[in-house]
Amino acid sequence: DLGMSYDYQGAGMADVKAAIPIAAKVTSSPAVWEVTTDPAIKESSSSQSFSVTPLVSDINTLTVSANLTIDGVILSFDKTTLSVGGKTTDTFVATLWVDNDRVPQGYYSGAIVLAEGGETKGIIPIYLTVKPTLTLSPAEEIDFGIDNPSLSTWISDIYNVTITNLRQDIAQSVSANIAGFPAGVTAVINPSAFIIPANGSITIDTQLRVNNTGLANGFYSGFLTFSGPTASLAVSGKFIKYYVLRVKAPSGLVDFRGSPAL
Repeated sequence: DLGMSYDYQGAGMADVKAAIPIAAKVTSSPAVWEVTTDPAIKESSSSQSFSVTPLVSDINTLTVSANLTIDGVILSFDKTTLSVGGKTTDTFVATLWVDNDRVPQGYYSGAIVLAEGGETKGIIPIYLTVKPTLTLSPAEEIDFGIDNPSLSTWISDIYNVTITNLRQDIAQSVSANIAGFPAGVTAVINPSAFIIPANGSITIDTQLRVNNTGLANGFYSGFLTFSGPTASLAVSGKFIKYYVLRVKAPSGLVDFRGSPAL
């Protein structure tokens, strides 16, 4: 089973040929199949034709099978037997279906296996990218500002985040939360749970509330997280807890930041 999700595989692609250590005795064109889903619809499908030629003369018949087990993904072939005697070339068509209602966003890998008599003669790696069905704006970072250490509780300004539903056929339920901030930091998210209509978007208010008791001066960061049925996105957030000394200079006002109490 080579169905590997993002959590196990990370942001890169697994080396499927390394995962199935064989000395290939056939060649295929294309040699690798990369598939990216369409996040706008329920069922995303892609088809690819392959030409297969043996590298040795003692291969006559190849069976075509899938080594890809992911819930919500189906891989099928227009034929499962290839006639390649005498180093001749045969072709087949593979079709990959992905159910966007069931498969979480991420990167997955697998292979088409070419075998004779139960012995693998070669593989065609498959790299599948399941795109998220939600997007965020801003996508990078929210700077919540400067926490004044003289306050027992600091409340940041309000910043907006827009979440867009890329699905054109269904609404999606989304919940928002925070993660990674230190104890004493909470988020005021309004609303924190909502339904985005098909092909629609919603803008929410986000704000940090910081209990300064026991929280040292410094730089702090975390994430605002947004979770849907199969999509999970995050935007980073940060704030600084420092004193600010404002000095009036001939050129104008100048701010100085420092960690010790002034």
